[in-house]
Amino acid sequence: MFRHLTKRLLRSTDYLFPRSSDLVAFGEQMYPRRDHPAMWVDLPDDLRRGWLWDGQLPDGRDAANLCFQYIKERDLIALGERAGRQALKLTAFLAAGVSLLAFPQFLPVIDALPDFPMWAVDSHAYGALGAWALQSVAMMAWSTATIVISNGWPLLLLLPVFAWFAFLEGMKSLWNSVSYNMRRPTMDALVADHKGTRRDIQYDAYSSLAVDVSSDRLKDYPVIKVGRSTGMMAAAGVPSAPAKDTWLSIDGHSVMRHILAFGDTGTGKTRLFLQPLFKNLIIDAVWPKGHKAGAYITDGKGVLWRDVLPFCGPRMDDVRIIGVGEGQYGVDLVKGMTPPEVAEAIRGVGTQLGGGADSSKDQFWVKKGANIVKHTAWIALALESNPEVLAGFIEAEECRPYSLMGINLLACREDLADQAIKVVKDLANLNDDEAEPEKGRLLRKAVKSGTWIKLEYHNVADTTKSGFKSNVEDLFSVIDDDDALSERFCTGIYDEARTVEIDHCLKGGITMLAIGAGAKAGDFGQFIAVWLKTRLMQTARARNEADSHIAEKFSCAMFADEYQMLATKGTPNSCGKFWNVARSSGLYLVAATQSMAAVEDAVGTTAARNILSNMSTRVLLKTKEKGTLDYYRELLGQSMQVVSTLKGVYSNHAAITRKFGPPKAFVSLGARAGLLPTRFAAPTSTLPIYDTAHLLAANESMPVEKQQHPSEIIKRQEDMIMKAISESSQWKDKISIDDMTTGDGYALVIAERGGSTRYDFVDLKPILNV
Repeated sequence: MFRHLTKRLLRSTDYLFPRSSDLVAFGEQMYPRRDHPAMWVDLPDDLRRGWLWDGQLPDGRDAANLCFQYIKERDLIALGERAGRQALKLTAFLAAGVSLLAFPQFLPVIDALPDFPMWAVDSHAYGALGAWALQSVAMMAWSTATIVISNGWPLLLLLPVFAWFAFLEGMKSLWNSVSYNMRRPTMDALVADHKGTRRDIQYDAYSSLAVDVSSDRLKDYPVIKVGRSTGMMAAAGVPSAPAKDTWLSIDGHSVMRHILAFGDTGTGKTRLFLQPLFKNLIIDAVWPKGHKAGAYITDGKGVLWRDVLPFCGPRMDDVRIIGVGEGQYGVDLVKGMTPPEVAEAIRGVGTQLGGGADSSKDQFWVKKGANIVKHTAWIALALESNPEVLAGFIEAEECRPYSLMGINLLACREDLADQAIKVVKDLANLNDDEAEPEKGRLLRKAVKSGTWIKLEYHNVADTTKSGFKSNVEDLFSVIDDDDALSERFCTGIYDEARTVEIDHCLKGGITMLAIGAGAKAGDFGQFIAVWLKTRLMQTARARNEADSHIAEKFSCAMFADEYQMLATKGTPNSCGKFWNVARSSGLYLVAATQSMAAVEDAVGTTAARNILSNMSTRVLLKTKEKGTLDYYRELLGQSMQVVSTLKGVYSNHAAITRKFGPPKAFVSLGARAGLLPTRFAAPTSTLPIYDTAHLLAANESMPVEKQQHPSEIIKRQEDMIMKAISESSQWKDKISIDDMTTGDGYALVIAERGGSTRYDFVDLKPILNV
């Protein structure tokens, strides 16, 4: 009964007090949407955080104001039921007491009872005994009820009063159970004023992030989980850090600003980083309608494709594997490229294979060799404009003139080049420029290149020409190392049915390169890997120039392991320059490498730092390379970390929760609860930092000559607290070298999410179970 009445009373308040019970209106009054948008949008789970900033609510209110959420309707209904039963007990007890006071009124009834029939006992007349008993009981019951009702009925009017007082008494214990720990003083709240400006800026940034991720701009993009937060950054005083045990994620829009992971060999870069990202980003992710997501899989060793192929399942029809194995495809390395693009690619490959940034080779020779290749390529391309010339060249040299093998032959064999230049001049003289203007322009360009080759290469001093030739031969030195690779990639005459275009992945397909600097392919494999990477960049940029909105239709993730073996610099489409502008092309990088030192060794310190600066999301697994560790420690910088040394004062509410657990509602009612009038107000103010009552009592118990004035005791306590507050705020590194070398699947992750950067030390292993 009391449970039913409590339910009805609680729900009737919505109608009796419509303005007070309108929680939305109340919320808008307390926290206007315009000033606190993050409180009014349905944030993704990975962006949710507690509403305390430095121990206070965003508007400076005490933390205990959050505790109202822990009191549920079921708690109030249970309390109302208990209060009703308590009131009934009190009423019954008082009614019994009043009845005892009215005992004299029972005496006439007792005198009027019939005498006990002893004769019935002697004669065994049990019917007479029963009749006497019934008559006596009926008289006593009637008389008792009459007296109790006549004397105790006013107490029934006090039943709802007792119930209300008992309810208020229960509310005190209920509120205390959920709010006491939140009312404990915390050191971060005591020093909140020291970080006021910084806190306001970070709260505004968090509010902007909430608006951004809930807007139409990002709502259709997938959210990719990276790892589960440990809460280390939150403990280090980073206000916008992820909450402990929440996912640290990136969205499909931010991922196009590239991802790079560092980690020593064996730390899990493939298993914990590349494989989960490939599966979640390319295979399982749901992209906006009309958007196609592709992938290009490459690595310096040529083995990554084996690690990700098992995950392709539903998209296996989109997969094309480039290699020399059964069922794998070849690629004409220069098909679709312009001569300047060929020269750029050969220059990038020459830099990478020539020893990297610290190579002793003068870059002048590399550039000169690439320039010779460019002009030779114009001549080779012109030769293909005539079918008869093309067929004759293929028959004689077993390759097309405009192929990597053909360009190599023309650049290194002077007799063949002279013959080709003569043929190009003849074709130019015979061509009808009005009928075939494009062909005419090509032939004229080739004639100019032929003149350049003669003057700047063939006709220079023998010593100089020998140096130029040796550098050209160095650039092409590996393409004769493996006949199977040369046939599929360098001749231009491999079966077209078994070749794949490089833009397959840019159109939403999945291209995997099964070639690298492995035991079989060696330098030639690395040559092909670097070349195809460069060509993919060139193709993506050209496509972007033709369509500035191409990234809205297509995206392609370049998954690259052992990235230091693929990185290039010095050309417009090298890693040092392309990733700066790649986002609008739809091509983005998801790479893993060993350390900063490895990338710097390949492209130099400046180019390496430039590449890293373009990686919006970075993952640092275990590494022992000091430069990498120092870079990340300095990148994160320091934060004001609050440490409490005062008994009963905690660093922050997270420390309180760790010790006492989350608030749990319970009710306690004493035996006299509800008997006396009481009031209830939900206190939210912070409890006193110190209590000097025991000190004052101890002072009074001492002899008078040794007693101190109470103000001195209070002043000493206040000085001790101020000293502790001053010492508690310390600028410390957000993360230590020990933390960054933890290993076992733990990593520092700096992730782009919407328009904000979030970072924490996370556990990557849970992603394997998602």
